[in-house]
Amino acid sequence: MKKLFVRLVPAALAVVAAAGLSVAAAQPAAAAVTWKFQSVNTPTCLDGYVGHPYGDVYHTGCNDGAFQNFRWVGSFGRQTQLVSNQSNRCAAQAGDSVSLAGCNGSPSQVWVVSGSATRLSVRHLSSGKCLTRLGMTNVRLQPCDSGVVYQQWKRRA
Repeated sequence: MKKLFVRLVPAALAVVAAAGLSVAAAQPAAAAVTWKFQSVNTPTCLDGYVGHPYGDVYHTGCNDGAFQNFRWVGSFGRQTQLVSNQSNRCAAQAGDSVSLAGCNGSPSQVWVVSGSATRLSVRHLSSGKCLTRLGMTNVRLQPCDSGVVYQQWKRRA
């Protein structure tokens, strides 16, 4: 029985690889959700507009506009992309700023949203830095510090 198992497992993995699948993809995926990310203790929300003078992703007064809606895999602590509903482009690391680019799954576009809906952080996976609200409208990536209110976000309904 053990010999059969030893021969079948590599064969099964070869079939999976040939089909272009991964073992991780076999796990059930969480559903994508759309959120507005509001900065804790301020009336400002993440906004995404390609070509905005303060960067493609910035913060401004929360409103009902589509530029403030971002889709992501609705499971805390899971790797995800943040997709602007308006442009259908992904938030991407551009140095320490955040741009919007065509979604391609590159490391610059992988984020981890963690915490709870009322107090969360948005961390860029490969840099390890967190989305930080700076100044009147700027959003930058800076070293994560859970005590920094400028790095805390919440879901805005």
